[in-house]
Amino acid sequence: MDFLINNQSAEKQGIYLVEYPDILTAEQNTTFYSVNGRDGSMATDEGLQDINYTFKFAIYNFSNVYQAYSKAVSFLRLGDYISTDEWSFNLYFNHIQVSAATVDKGVILNFSVVYRCRPLKYLKNIQPIIMPAAGTVNNIGTYKSLPLIRIYSSGAGTGTLTVNSNQITFDMQKDYYDVDSYLMDCFYQNTNMNSYMSGVFPELKVGSNSISFAGKISKLQIEPRWVYL
Repeated sequence: MDFLINNQSAEKQGIYLVEYPDILTAEQNTTFYSVNGRDGSMATDEGLQDINYTFKFAIYNFSNVYQAYSKAVSFLRLGDYISTDEWSFNLYFNHIQVSAATVDKGVILNFSVVYRCRPLKYLKNIQPIIMPAAGTVNNIGTYKSLPLIRIYSSGAGTGTLTVNSNQITFDMQKDYYDVDSYLMDCFYQNTNMNSYMSGVFPELKVGSNSISFAGKISKLQIEPRWVYL
């Protein structure tokens, strides 16, 4: 039984996961409102809520359990995503809260950490998809994906990318652009290139997605980021 943060083992740091937490499903942010003359309420879907996951840990140390605890908390804060050795997915977090610790016989310390995570579960070990020509990509998840797409240039000029019915136009001035639909940014290395892009950031719906490109775009590399509710 092991806890992983950015694929690093907590057990190897002397931090032991006491039990696996429950698998949770995100709730929707919904606004309800009334309309005069209408029975019942109307609802507006405003996306999914973050989820709080609680992990219980134990430390065993016969020299200085308090110093070991301090090092453990530091380790458990440093990262972007978490998982366990049993889960097939990662959870991305944006905040953690550490509980008060209890000590038994001066050598065993128990505590818990609450990770506030994004609503979706990101499938592990998904290889990039290389597209040298137009084709289809099948979203194997259960929710829309916000991919990272690297667009390679065949020279300076205009290139177009079409994902399903949405077309995006690029002024290709670099060897490639990275289009991150989660961050809603287009960039080259550390340089923002949003002004060289026109159109909506692509999404990959559940099931089949048609993808094509033309002009000064030579191929695509897609990090699909398949997700589950």
